[in-house]
Amino acid sequence: MKKEIFIIINILLTFLTSISFAEEAIKPKIIPSKATLKNITKEIQEKKRNLKQSKKTKKRFSIQLNY
Repeated sequence: MKKEIFIIINILLTFLTSISFAEEAIKPKIIPSKATLKNITKEIQEKKRNLKQSKKTKKRFSIQLNY
């Protein structure tokens, strides 16, 4: 009796996991368009520029404090 229950539970678990994997496979993959990719790259470039500028201003400020 215990063996049969264990087998049934095992079958149910494998069935449920296969369903969850199938749901993951069915979900549509989000592919960004070229326009959104361009926007993202522009934002990254702007952030890099801002970081460089902030580093330069920090250096200038520290030089001014030293004198």
